[in-house]
Amino acid sequence: MVGFALSGVVLALSRDALVRHGNRLLAVLPALLILTGALGYHATTINPFNPLQLQNQATWLPQLGYIALYYASLLPFFFLAGLFVSLNFVLHPGRTGLVYAFDLTGAGAGAALVLALMFLVPPFHLVAALLPALALAVLFVPGRPGPSCLPRCWRWSRPRRCCCWTTRHGSTTSSRSTPRCTRRTRGCWPELRSPRGEYLLLDDFTERVDTDVSNDAGMLGLPGPPRSFGLYRDGDRIASLPRPGPVDVGYAGAALDALPYRLIPRARVLLIGGGGGFRPAEVLALGAAQVTVVDPEPALLDALRHGLSASPSAGG
Repeated sequence: MVGFALSGVVLALSRDALVRHGNRLLAVLPALLILTGALGYHATTINPFNPLQLQNQATWLPQLGYIALYYASLLPFFFLAGLFVSLNFVLHPGRTGLVYAFDLTGAGAGAALVLALMFLVPPFHLVAALLPALALAVLFVPGRPGPSCLPRCWRWSRPRRCCCWTTRHGSTTSSRSTPRCTRRTRGCWPELRSPRGEYLLLDDFTERVDTDVSNDAGMLGLPGPPRSFGLYRDGDRIASLPRPGPVDVGYAGAALDALPYRLIPRARVLLIGGGGGFRPAEVLALGAAQVTVVDPEPALLDALRHGLSASPSAGG
């Protein structure tokens, strides 16, 4: 909104000069939008902003500068986009309604396109997939250079090259960088892409069941949490998934939440969240008669029912 508002102020203050070169500006603005979009995306992904540091008196001040850098990175793109729309309003006052209709229709169609692409394209490549639509805008403006301009405009701006470089060399302080690191982990399966995120199933010796176990588990003669697969969504670990074979819940008796099941044997249990399959197995091992699982994460619920890649279903 800052960029759009600023473009309106600049147009109001320099109306005559901008109108005089209006058609020429409309022809060159799509190329500038591609360039500023790619560079702005790159700049935002390498920004080391950490919202948790806003809570500390010793670290909050630099974070304000990083927030300002977000504005500085994205302002050129939205300023030029606002200028493109505003110029069309000024140069074609009799078609203001049509321009505004295209603006709103394009916003809705773009949102639908993004949702569809999220099922096919990795989230870190979405910007590169959307930028070609800006290059096509040059075909619909007065005084356009012609279709032959498109390849030159595209090579000049190099948005995909910039975006792909960003996904390889982005900030390591953000959770966005985690998928780039974990992709090199042994046994990594890119499984699901959807508007909810990109899901990765990892097999590594560091992946263990993430449950709270008593420090006295050894004295009880019980093992610690076993190895598992780790399921990640957009780089954040969301669950442990069982490895092939029987689900190993030998640690269940040392779990910190085991007491209620010991106090009420043969209970009927409702679990909010299945823990990828470990939680129902734990509860049954502690003596529950029946377990009903409600999981708000569709990917985890599907893994519980049908399995996910190398991880079997709860019944497997």
